[in-house]
Amino acid sequence: MKTIQKLTLGLLAVVFVASWNTTFASNIFLDVESGSATHSGVITGTAQKIGAGTIVMSGANGSSLTSLEIDAGLVQFASTGNAGAQVKFGSDVPGGTTGNLEVLAAAVDTNSDGINDTVVANSVSLPVHVMVLSAQLKVGYGLTASLSSLTDTLTAAQRSAGARRTLTVAAQTAAEVAASGLSVGSAQPGVVLVAANMSASTTRLAVNSDATVQVGGAGASKLTSALHTINGTLELLTGASTGCVPGQTVIQSGGVLKVAASITVPQYNSTTDLFGTGTSDTLQFLSGSKLVLGAGSTWARNMAIGTAS
Repeated sequence: MKTIQKLTLGLLAVVFVASWNTTFASNIFLDVESGSATHSGVITGTAQKIGAGTIVMSGANGSSLTSLEIDAGLVQFASTGNAGAQVKFGSDVPGGTTGNLEVLAAAVDTNSDGINDTVVANSVSLPVHVMVLSAQLKVGYGLTASLSSLTDTLTAAQRSAGARRTLTVAAQTAAEVAASGLSVGSAQPGVVLVAANMSASTTRLAVNSDATVQVGGAGASKLTSALHTINGTLELLTGASTGCVPGQTVIQSGGVLKVAASITVPQYNSTTDLFGTGTSDTLQFLSGSKLVLGAGSTWARNMAIGTAS
């Protein structure tokens, strides 16, 4: 195995599969051109991930890594890793690109058959996420992730013109059900697209002011089976399916439930109920909340403001 490590003007280049353990100061470029590399050291300062390859970060960086900018490829964090103080998707340079972030869960082969069959419960607190470009956060099976805040860099004028950054949340593999939840920080104009079935989780979901969580648009898109407190926007996309918003859902004062065009929202006891399991009334609108219905949509659910509806 051939490893090339070159440090020139803050540039660290890694070719093929490599592993290193060092401490850096100020700013550094982490370039994995192909394959996978592992970084188990602590980075002090800021770092930029470039190159099409994957870097696995397992160091206890804490706040010493003040910002990790992902401009290309994939950054993976093991259950023992620390993402630092801020993760930024993409570069502010015009025409820039972005990479993706994956948080893995540990697994154990309990019967020595070569298959990891026991998922070890882990909890990873992810730092502030800044979106310059749309990106994907992939959360491993059996892992609870809390996102401290999500903000995009669009101006008010760009947002009014319809521009949007989207952070897609997905399971580690399509075949696995993600036992994970996501908490979106307060007053951040970010958009989270739920692209996995997270209904096996009982982790609460908080959607705060100016944040949007979208459900549907992907076959297995389901929120967690816990309390969903909506102060921002919960948006049902065209692909929203039966039980896609399980658990109790409260649209708070100022919160919005947005229904895409041509969607039918039946009564709560319907076998095709989008909320809960179809056997209980789980949706509540508080005074000052808003229901937005798209063109051609049908709302058949009874609504009693301030009580379950």
